[in-house]
Amino acid sequence: MNFRWAEAMLPLGIIAGMLSLMGTSQYFIHKAAYGRPKHVRNDRFDVSMERRDKRLLEQAAALHSPMGN
Repeated sequence: MNFRWAEAMLPLGIIAGMLSLMGTSQYFIHKAAYGRPKHVRNDRFDVSMERRDKRLLEQAAALHSPMGN
């Protein structure tokens, strides 16, 4: 009677394992698709600002390169 709590350990372990597996698979799939880990709470505005920053940095690098215009 003292080990009744042990009956719940197997199902809880399975549930915890499946949740961990789902989160880990999302991380690796996103990293494989985009080349970097997913940012938490990243919305459309954040994505558009990242694109703008990347474009501006590329333009600035092209301006200051020896082969520039």
